[in-house]
Amino acid sequence: MSETLATATYRLARELGIVVEGVATGGSATTLIDTNDLTQADDYWNSASLWILRDAAEGGAAPEGQFAIVSDFTASSDTLSLRSTFAELITNGGFAADTDWTKGTGWAIAAGLATKTAGTGSDLEQDISVTEAQTYTVIFTVSGRTAGTIVAKVAGTSGTSRSTNATFTENIVAGSGTTPRFELTADSSFDGSVDNVSVISSALSVAVASGDRYALGKKRYPLHILIQKVNQALTEMGTIPITDTTTVDTASAQTEYSLPIAANTDLREVWFQTITGDTNDNRWRKMHDWYVQRSATGTADLLMLPVQYPAPRDIKIVYMDVHPSLDDHDDKISEHVHISRVVMEAIVLALHWRKQKIGLGDPTLNEQLNFYLAPEAGGLSRLDKIRIKYPIRAPQAHRRFLVMGQRVAEDEFYTPPAP
Repeated sequence: MSETLATATYRLARELGIVVEGVATGGSATTLIDTNDLTQADDYWNSASLWILRDAAEGGAAPEGQFAIVSDFTASSDTLSLRSTFAELITNGGFAADTDWTKGTGWAIAAGLATKTAGTGSDLEQDISVTEAQTYTVIFTVSGRTAGTIVAKVAGTSGTSRSTNATFTENIVAGSGTTPRFELTADSSFDGSVDNVSVISSALSVAVASGDRYALGKKRYPLHILIQKVNQALTEMGTIPITDTTTVDTASAQTEYSLPIAANTDLREVWFQTITGDTNDNRWRKMHDWYVQRSATGTADLLMLPVQYPAPRDIKIVYMDVHPSLDDHDDKISEHVHISRVVMEAIVLALHWRKQKIGLGDPTLNEQLNFYLAPEAGGLSRLDKIRIKYPIRAPQAHRRFLVMGQRVAEDEFYTPPAP
């Protein structure tokens, strides 16, 4: 099973000793309530990290495996307010230019505002990428209005009709509508302006339920630092094998093929698809007598094959590259990297970050670093031992040699046996 960024950051926080756990008594996609264990003072958990560890039904359903940041803790209601770690979906939400939006009748964009004149009901639209049934936080400001109403819609689902000048924040569950995925729909009498439009996936994709188990990580190590140190650990551990079956396809009368730029540095294996028409039975055959022809810096190198292979066929390439960056809670860690090693490498990096940040303010940091880095019996530290236990295994570097034989059929190659 692939481990995710959420799992790695939670385990990192737990090993750093900043985690407390509890069971929710309620909540929403942007809040979590625990009337049993959240007994701390107002604002105590502000800027803390939150992970949903297990859904109440123990079926692995969302929001299990997701994380968020606590924006506010209200002690009187035992409520954590959550903010998203996702990126903004709207382009040009501040209307700095008359671009990116589709304007209906009466709408105009100028001076940092989108303004509508009364007369015809119409929409201000932008197509964004959303997921049906997921909750999105929508924010927009209405100003200069004297009449009429305006309402935000996400994939066909309407929010609350607004008829005053103010900044509005609401959560809308995306419907099944196609383009446009975001609309500000004004009625015929609306005359006013909108500004600062924002649509962000809510902190959690669905509401927290009573019985969901969660973890809170104290703000001593913020979530963005935990994410940063997991990614730093993955990078510093070295390159991993990357398999690509989609970039290169054989073509008629061709032996030279452009590689993805990432494969320029260390291409290890090339395989040829001998069977087509069945996604589960490609009969990959390893190729040996190939080489890479270098191109200009920053451009794709060429894969040079010894013969013209049947076309169109997929070419599978395996090359070494750094681990892709992880940003969202469900981004997966490559199976070539063991989660236990990632966590321990990240622990040391996080402790160094903390030591650099506060200097001598925490005398226990040296003790914690020594726990992982000091040699034990046999001369190896805990970090050394886990590096030995969980190495990154990779295909051997390519060595060219001559394969003598003949192609006897489109899907078969004959190689004479060794004498």
